Amino acid sequence: MEEREIDLKDLAVKVLLHWRGVIIMMLIGALLMGGYSYMKTGKEEKAQIAAREAQASGAEGAPAEPVEVIPAHVEVKDVLMGAVLFAFLYAGIFAVAYILDNKIKLCDNLEKLYQIPQLGKIPEAGSGKKKLFSFVDRRIRAFGNRGMRKLTGEEAVNLAAVSVRLIAQANNLTSLSLIGCNMTEDTLADCKRLEQLLDQEGIAVTVLNNVLYEETAMEQLGWVEAAVLVERAGATFYSEIDQELALLYRQNILVLGGIVKG
Repeated sequence: MEEREIDLKDLAVKVLLHWRGVIIMMLIGALLMGGYSYMKTGKEEKAQIAAREAQASGAEGAPAEPVEVIPAHVEVKDVLMGAVLFAFLYAGIFAVAYILDNKIKLCDNLEKLYQIPQLGKIPEAGSGKKKLFSFVDRRIRAFGNRGMRKLTGEEAVNLAAVSVRLIAQANNLTSLSLIGCNMTEDTLADCKRLEQLLDQEGIAVTVLNNVLYEETAMEQLGWVEAAVLVERAGATFYSEIDQELALLYRQNILVLGGIVKG
Protein backbone atom coordinates (compact mmCIF):
# COMPACT_ATOMS: atom_id res chain seq x y z
CA MET A 1 0.00 0.00 0.00
CA GLU A 2 1.21 3.50 -0.81
CA GLU A 3 1.60 6.00 2.01
CA ARG A 4 -1.78 7.46 2.92
CA GLU A 5 -2.26 11.22 2.57
CA ILE A 6 -4.32 13.05 5.18
CA ASP A 7 -7.36 14.71 3.63
CA LEU A 8 -7.47 18.00 5.57
CA LYS A 9 -10.90 18.90 4.22
CA ASP A 10 -12.35 15.59 5.39
CA LEU A 11 -10.63 16.02 8.76
CA ALA A 12 -12.09 19.53 9.14
CA VAL A 13 -15.59 18.26 8.29
CA LYS A 14 -15.30 15.40 10.79
CA VAL A 15 -14.20 17.80 13.54
CA LEU A 16 -16.95 20.30 12.72
CA LEU A 17 -19.58 17.54 12.80
CA HIS A 18 -18.64 17.08 16.46
CA TRP A 19 -19.62 20.68 17.26
CA ARG A 20 -21.99 19.49 19.99
CA GLY A 21 -19.08 17.86 21.81
CA VAL A 22 -17.00 21.00 21.30
CA ILE A 23 -19.74 23.12 22.92
CA ILE A 24 -19.99 20.73 25.87
CA MET A 25 -16.22 20.83 26.36
CA MET A 26 -16.30 24.63 26.15
CA LEU A 27 -18.90 24.72 28.91
CA ILE A 28 -16.84 22.35 31.05
CA GLY A 29 -13.72 24.43 30.46
CA ALA A 30 -15.57 27.64 31.29
CA LEU A 31 -16.95 26.16 34.52
CA LEU A 32 -13.59 24.80 35.64
CA MET A 33 -11.69 27.98 34.88
CA GLY A 34 -14.51 30.02 36.39
CA GLY A 35 -14.19 28.04 39.62
CA TYR A 36 -10.41 28.46 39.57
CA SER A 37 -10.81 32.20 38.97
CA TYR A 38 -13.23 32.53 41.91
CA MET A 39 -10.88 30.69 44.26
CA LYS A 40 -7.92 32.77 43.10
CA THR A 41 -9.70 36.09 43.67
CA GLY A 42 -11.04 34.67 46.97
CA LYS A 43 -7.48 34.19 48.20
CA GLU A 44 -6.62 37.71 47.09
CA GLU A 45 -9.65 39.02 49.01
CA LYS A 46 -8.50 37.28 52.22
CA ALA A 47 -5.01 38.72 51.78
CA GLN A 48 -6.47 42.21 51.30
CA ILE A 49 -8.66 41.86 54.40
CA ALA A 50 -5.65 40.71 56.45
CA ALA A 51 -3.63 43.67 55.17
CA ARG A 52 -6.43 46.12 56.08
CA GLU A 53 -6.73 44.65 59.60
CA ALA A 54 -2.97 44.92 60.07
CA GLN A 55 -3.14 48.52 58.89
CA ALA A 56 -5.97 49.31 61.31
CA SER A 57 -4.11 47.83 64.29
CA GLY A 58 -0.94 49.66 63.39
CA ALA A 59 1.04 46.45 63.11
CA GLU A 60 4.64 46.71 61.98
CA GLY A 61 5.06 46.22 58.23
CA ALA A 62 1.46 47.18 57.44
CA PRO A 63 1.03 49.03 54.11
CA ALA A 64 0.95 52.80 54.35
CA GLU A 65 -1.60 53.27 51.59
CA PRO A 66 -5.28 52.40 52.17
CA VAL A 67 -6.02 48.80 51.15
CA GLU A 68 -8.96 48.23 48.83
CA VAL A 69 -10.75 44.94 49.36
CA ILE A 70 -12.03 43.47 46.12
CA PRO A 71 -14.65 40.74 46.71
CA ALA A 72 -14.10 37.29 45.25
CA HIS A 73 -15.37 37.15 41.69
CA VAL A 74 -15.00 35.37 38.38
CA GLU A 75 -12.70 36.90 35.79
CA VAL A 76 -14.29 36.90 32.34
CA LYS A 77 -10.91 36.37 30.68
CA ASP A 78 -10.38 33.18 32.70
CA VAL A 79 -13.78 31.83 31.64
CA LEU A 80 -13.07 32.60 27.97
CA MET A 81 -9.60 31.07 28.22
CA GLY A 82 -11.02 27.88 29.70
CA ALA A 83 -13.67 27.61 27.00
CA VAL A 84 -11.17 28.13 24.17
CA LEU A 85 -8.53 25.79 25.63
CA PHE A 86 -10.99 22.93 26.15
CA ALA A 87 -12.44 23.41 22.64
CA PHE A 88 -8.95 23.15 21.13
CA LEU A 89 -8.13 20.20 23.39
CA TYR A 90 -11.22 18.30 22.20
CA ALA A 91 -10.60 19.13 18.54
CA GLY A 92 -6.91 18.24 18.90
CA ILE A 93 -7.63 14.83 20.44
CA PHE A 94 -10.16 14.07 17.71
CA ALA A 95 -7.70 15.18 14.99
CA VAL A 96 -4.96 12.93 16.40
CA ALA A 97 -7.40 10.00 16.58
CA TYR A 98 -8.39 10.64 12.94
CA ILE A 99 -4.77 10.74 11.77
CA LEU A 100 -3.85 7.57 13.68
CA ASP A 101 -6.99 5.72 12.58
CA ASN A 102 -5.91 2.82 10.35
CA LYS A 103 -9.29 2.06 8.82
CA ILE A 104 -10.37 2.89 5.28
CA LYS A 105 -12.23 6.17 4.82
CA LEU A 106 -14.78 7.22 2.23
CA CYS A 107 -12.44 9.97 1.02
CA ASP A 108 -9.61 7.50 0.33
CA ASN A 109 -8.57 6.87 -3.25
CA LEU A 110 -8.09 3.13 -3.87
CA GLU A 111 -6.19 3.81 -7.08
CA LYS A 112 -3.54 5.82 -5.23
CA LEU A 113 -3.38 3.51 -2.23
CA TYR A 114 -3.56 0.08 -3.90
CA GLN A 115 -3.24 0.72 -7.64
CA ILE A 116 -6.71 -0.71 -8.36
CA PRO A 117 -9.52 1.20 -10.14
CA GLN A 118 -11.96 3.09 -7.93
CA LEU A 119 -15.31 1.79 -9.18
CA GLY A 120 -17.56 3.65 -6.80
CA LYS A 121 -18.18 5.40 -3.50
CA ILE A 122 -21.50 4.79 -1.79
CA PRO A 123 -22.45 7.37 0.86
CA GLU A 124 -23.68 6.34 4.26
CA ALA A 125 -27.43 6.03 4.56
CA GLY A 126 -29.11 8.36 7.06
CA SER A 127 -30.05 6.85 10.42
CA GLY A 128 -33.55 8.34 10.21
CA LYS A 129 -33.16 9.88 13.67
CA LYS A 130 -33.20 13.66 13.68
CA LYS A 131 -30.70 15.32 15.97
CA LEU A 132 -31.14 18.69 17.61
CA PHE A 133 -30.06 21.44 15.18
CA SER A 134 -29.54 18.84 12.43
CA PHE A 135 -29.60 21.67 9.88
CA VAL A 136 -26.12 22.61 11.14
CA ASP A 137 -24.88 19.11 10.27
CA ARG A 138 -26.38 19.42 6.80
CA ARG A 139 -24.58 22.73 6.25
CA ILE A 140 -21.27 21.21 7.37
CA ARG A 141 -21.70 18.21 5.05
CA ALA A 142 -22.62 20.58 2.22
CA PHE A 143 -19.33 22.39 2.84
CA GLY A 144 -17.49 19.06 2.66
CA ASN A 145 -19.21 18.20 -0.63
CA ARG A 146 -18.60 21.61 -2.22
CA GLY A 147 -17.39 21.20 -5.77
CA MET A 148 -18.71 17.64 -5.98
CA ARG A 149 -22.08 16.34 -7.03
CA LYS A 150 -23.94 14.78 -4.12
CA LEU A 151 -25.37 11.36 -4.96
CA THR A 152 -28.01 9.45 -3.06
CA GLY A 153 -27.18 5.93 -1.97
CA GLU A 154 -29.32 4.46 -4.75
CA GLU A 155 -27.69 6.65 -7.40
CA ALA A 156 -24.22 5.72 -6.17
CA VAL A 157 -25.05 2.00 -6.26
CA ASN A 158 -26.44 2.29 -9.80
CA LEU A 159 -23.35 4.18 -10.94
CA ALA A 160 -21.06 1.61 -9.31
CA ALA A 161 -22.97 -1.18 -11.07
CA VAL A 162 -22.36 0.48 -14.43
CA SER A 163 -18.64 0.85 -13.68
CA VAL A 164 -18.38 -2.81 -12.68
CA ARG A 165 -20.34 -3.92 -15.77
CA LEU A 166 -18.13 -1.94 -18.15
CA ILE A 167 -14.87 -3.26 -16.72
CA ALA A 168 -16.26 -6.82 -16.61
CA GLN A 169 -17.34 -6.62 -20.24
CA ALA A 170 -13.97 -5.16 -21.22
CA ASN A 171 -12.39 -8.30 -19.77
CA ASN A 172 -14.99 -10.64 -21.38
CA LEU A 173 -16.26 -11.78 -17.99
CA THR A 174 -19.66 -13.30 -17.29
CA SER A 175 -19.14 -13.80 -13.56
CA LEU A 176 -17.37 -12.13 -10.68
CA SER A 177 -17.37 -11.90 -6.89
CA LEU A 178 -17.86 -9.01 -4.53
CA ILE A 179 -15.33 -9.52 -1.77
CA GLY A 180 -14.83 -7.64 1.49
CA CYS A 181 -14.22 -7.70 5.22
CA ASN A 182 -16.60 -6.78 8.02
CA MET A 183 -19.56 -6.16 5.70
CA THR A 184 -22.44 -4.75 7.71
CA GLU A 185 -26.11 -5.31 6.99
CA ASP A 186 -26.44 -2.17 4.87
CA THR A 187 -23.25 -3.01 2.95
CA LEU A 188 -24.60 -6.48 2.19
CA ALA A 189 -27.88 -4.87 1.06
CA ASP A 190 -25.92 -2.70 -1.40
CA CYS A 191 -24.06 -5.80 -2.64
CA LYS A 192 -27.42 -7.51 -3.18
CA ARG A 193 -28.58 -4.54 -5.24
CA LEU A 194 -25.36 -4.65 -7.28
CA GLU A 195 -25.90 -8.37 -7.81
CA GLN A 196 -29.43 -7.76 -9.13
CA LEU A 197 -28.34 -4.98 -11.49
CA LEU A 198 -25.42 -6.96 -12.90
CA ASP A 199 -27.53 -10.10 -13.25
CA GLN A 200 -29.80 -8.13 -15.57
CA GLU A 201 -26.75 -7.56 -17.78
CA GLY A 202 -25.86 -11.25 -17.84
CA ILE A 203 -23.10 -11.07 -15.23
CA ALA A 204 -23.42 -13.59 -12.40
CA VAL A 205 -22.33 -12.24 -9.00
CA THR A 206 -21.46 -13.95 -5.73
CA VAL A 207 -20.83 -12.11 -2.46
CA LEU A 208 -18.02 -13.36 -0.21
CA ASN A 209 -17.75 -11.67 3.17
CA ASN A 210 -14.77 -12.05 5.52
CA VAL A 211 -12.66 -14.17 3.17
CA LEU A 212 -9.72 -13.63 5.53
CA TYR A 213 -11.50 -15.06 8.55
CA GLU A 214 -14.16 -17.51 7.36
CA GLU A 215 -13.06 -20.88 6.02
CA THR A 216 -16.13 -21.36 3.82
CA ALA A 217 -15.72 -17.98 2.12
CA MET A 218 -12.01 -18.61 1.55
CA GLU A 219 -12.67 -22.02 -0.01
CA GLN A 220 -15.10 -20.47 -2.49
CA LEU A 221 -12.25 -18.38 -3.91
CA GLY A 222 -11.23 -21.51 -5.80
CA TRP A 223 -14.10 -20.90 -8.23
CA VAL A 224 -13.65 -17.14 -8.53
CA GLU A 225 -12.28 -15.73 -11.78
CA ALA A 226 -12.48 -12.01 -11.03
CA ALA A 227 -13.25 -9.91 -7.97
CA VAL A 228 -14.32 -6.44 -6.90
CA LEU A 229 -13.44 -5.33 -3.37
CA VAL A 230 -16.31 -3.80 -1.39
CA GLU A 231 -14.99 -2.23 1.79
CA ARG A 232 -16.84 -0.45 4.59
CA ALA A 233 -15.38 2.91 5.61
CA GLY A 234 -14.58 2.96 9.31
CA ALA A 235 -14.75 -0.84 9.57
CA THR A 236 -12.09 -2.34 7.29
CA PHE A 237 -8.43 -1.91 8.19
CA TYR A 238 -5.94 -0.85 5.54
CA SER A 239 -3.90 -3.94 6.41
CA GLU A 240 -6.93 -6.17 5.73
CA ILE A 241 -7.22 -4.79 2.20
CA ASP A 242 -3.51 -5.51 1.71
CA GLN A 243 -4.09 -9.09 2.86
CA GLU A 244 -7.16 -9.51 0.65
CA LEU A 245 -5.26 -8.32 -2.41
CA ALA A 246 -2.32 -10.59 -1.60
CA LEU A 247 -4.72 -13.54 -1.25
CA LEU A 248 -6.45 -12.77 -4.56
CA TYR A 249 -3.16 -12.36 -6.41
CA ARG A 250 -1.88 -15.69 -5.01
CA GLN A 251 -5.01 -17.35 -6.41
CA ASN A 252 -4.46 -15.64 -9.78
CA ILE A 253 -7.81 -13.88 -9.41
CA LEU A 254 -8.24 -10.76 -11.52
CA VAL A 255 -8.95 -7.72 -9.32
CA LEU A 256 -11.22 -5.42 -11.28
CA GLY A 257 -11.25 -2.61 -8.72
CA GLY A 258 -12.86 -1.54 -5.50
CA ILE A 259 -15.92 0.17 -4.03
CA VAL A 260 -15.97 2.01 -0.69
CA LYS A 261 -19.18 2.12 1.32
CA GLY A 262 -19.64 5.04 3.72
